Amino acid sequence: NRSLHRQVRARTKAVERTERRYRDLVDNASDMIYRTDPFGRFTFVNPVATRILGYDEGELLSMKYFELMRPDWVPRAMGFYEKSAKTREATYLEFPVRKKDGLEIWVGQHVRPIITGERVEGFQGMARDITDRVSAQSELRAERDFVSAILDTAPSLIMVLDSHGHIVRFNRACEELSGVAMPDVAGRAIWELPFLLDADRDDIRQNIPRLAAAAVPVKLDRTWLGKTGARHVIAWTVMALRGQTGVTSYL
Repeated sequence: NRSLHRQVRARTKAVERTERRYRDLVDNASDMIYRTDPFGRFTFVNPVATRILGYDEGELLSMKYFELMRPDWVPRAMGFYEKSAKTREATYLEFPVRKKDGLEIWVGQHVRPIITGERVEGFQGMARDITDRVSAQSELRAERDFVSAILDTAPSLIMVLDSHGHIVRFNRACEELSGVAMPDVAGRAIWELPFLLDADRDDIRQNIPRLAAAAVPVKLDRTWLGKTGARHVIAWTVMALRGQTGVTSYL
């Protein structure tokens, strides 16, 4: 009996040490870690979650996860949890939540169902504040849309080619003069454009490497056949656009 008692005590202490280590990892994690019941009510939150969201532990444990979300995102999030429960697999989603002070942040989270036998007992999630990344992506999209608007409203003919001479952008002025739409030329080599004169095709194809290697803008004239059949001599300025490594990405 004494031997059995010692074994039980030793195993109990080992379990307690493991639980303390696990608790330390969860409490000191850099991400929000939580558990919910099958209906989305919090049953556990780590200190990071309380610090980021602004609620104390008791407040969060009296709430459902969906109460933190912006209302228009709730149906999508519910579908997200239903999918996780059905597939029994971890899934990932990014969505906005509101802190206690009303400030909205974006979180990216992995969540998996907690399964006992055949039953889904709840969910366990690990979430990270990704507001800065989402904001940067939004600013990048806005900047890209702004540049796109400038290109499309510019009266000058503007084309963007990759370093091999394939068309990346073909602005509205190009479309109006040539009568050819951007989707019809996207990805095609510039020397394949149907409105170029035959004499210019070979010259352009042979000069793409030289233009891509040029250290200064290159000026050249090319003739286009407009949509009415009239010939237009276009004075082009070609500039190599290089990345941080110095390699030409676009013309």
